[in-house]
Amino acid sequence: MSFREAAVLPISYLTAYILLFEIGNIKSGQTLLFHSAGGGVGVALTQLSKLVPNLTLIATTSSHKFDVLRAHIHYLFEHGIDYTEDVKKIAPEGVDLVLDCMAGDDCERGLALLKFNGKYVMYGTSSLLSWDVKNLFGITKGMTNWWQNDKISCLRLFQDSKSIHGFNLIQLLTRGSNDTRRYLADIMHKVFLLYKEGKIKPVIDSVFTFDEVNNALGKLVERKNIGKVVIEPYPNMKSEKVKKIKSTATPGHQDSSSTSGPDDDDDDKESEESRQKIIVF
Repeated sequence: MSFREAAVLPISYLTAYILLFEIGNIKSGQTLLFHSAGGGVGVALTQLSKLVPNLTLIATTSSHKFDVLRAHIHYLFEHGIDYTEDVKKIAPEGVDLVLDCMAGDDCERGLALLKFNGKYVMYGTSSLLSWDVKNLFGITKGMTNWWQNDKISCLRLFQDSKSIHGFNLIQLLTRGSNDTRRYLADIMHKVFLLYKEGKIKPVIDSVFTFDEVNNALGKLVERKNIGKVVIEPYPNMKSEKVKKIKSTATPGHQDSSSTSGPDDDDDDKESEESRQKIIVF
């Protein structure tokens, strides 16, 4: 494992593993809906979902990422549109598990798309934090979304037999008990084994230096990355594109067990000077 992969692995794959198997308890034959398919956790979810046979994957992402991701995810939708009716056609009885890192309008849509006894898990609030603070309309919209997301009816959940979960890995790491840390360590051990067996492999979109932090953040804000963005503390290094997505499959529906998910090349051999601390967004 390269140092870049080691930096990328923990947050994305630990989060994805817990969402899918610990909280979501996903099973063969079920349907999964998740967002930001091109992000670090999204790529990890795509790869880990291959461990579950006959699982239908539905995801949202930016339209310019479709060509790369469509070989690994059964159904892709642009996040900016209302995908509700299209998802209902794919899963008339509803979705078994919704993993939401966006919140806002996606929260209401996700709950509406859940089937009987389905689970909705929020593990991020990306859409609520992306509005322009210089734009009064944007601030108003953001505050409205926060207000709507804070008004989930417990009675409605009871009547519809649906459940809502929240997951925040950073809070678990900083505020959790020793038992919580041991639990996370056990999950991390499982993730390492999956890496060793070749069932998962971190995708590194790009590498920046410390003096290029603004460029790195800009790439994330504009949602141009597929996989993780890495920051390395080398003042004399130039930005390096280190990721290539291998995709030879034809567009269209594929069985989830037939594709290995987005992957990066094995040729990012590191020099001795690169064996230093790496920071990952």
